[in-house]
Amino acid sequence: MNSEFDFEGFVETELKSSRLKIIPASENYCLDNLEKILSFINTNRNEYAADYGWRQEAKEYILNPLQNKFKFSYVISNETDEICFLNFTSVYDKILHNHCTYTSSVYRNKGLAKLHMIKLCSNALNSGFEFQEGFWPVNNNRSLILFLQMGWQLDSIGKDTQVKMIADNKIVRQKAYELYHKTKLR
Repeated sequence: MNSEFDFEGFVETELKSSRLKIIPASENYCLDNLEKILSFINTNRNEYAADYGWRQEAKEYILNPLQNKFKFSYVISNETDEICFLNFTSVYDKILHNHCTYTSSVYRNKGLAKLHMIKLCSNALNSGFEFQEGFWPVNNNRSLILFLQMGWQLDSIGKDTQVKMIADNKIVRQKAYELYHKTKLR
């Protein structure tokens, strides 16, 4: 793919065709939508509490600024501003750290994670970050498979049953783009 290709414009266009939009989960957005974000996250966490041992998240987690969290975190919403997808990512030293990603049950399997990953990787590369990392529950098979398909690599499995994966942002952006076209629902 040509390095001049506008990946971020592609994401915007694809989402717009589905009446969706992606915006930064900025500090102001999080403050203005705190209850909506908490409800969205905790609905997802409740759904998988038994599988992954997830507990309810507190508002302090949402408002924790972490390093550059509000620069690398995104919300995908529909035309009524309902949250469909949410990700929080921050900077740990010289690498992006993917903290959490949630998708509304209504919007799963519609390519939102792939489009988000294209956007995140583009922003990361434009900001000088070549790599990112993240941790997943070892039994979160759907997410692990999807992220591996998008080019993430297994780094380690911890004692606490967390899988650590790493990503080369340039490779993942390209693979997510290709996978999106390969699996796009028509």
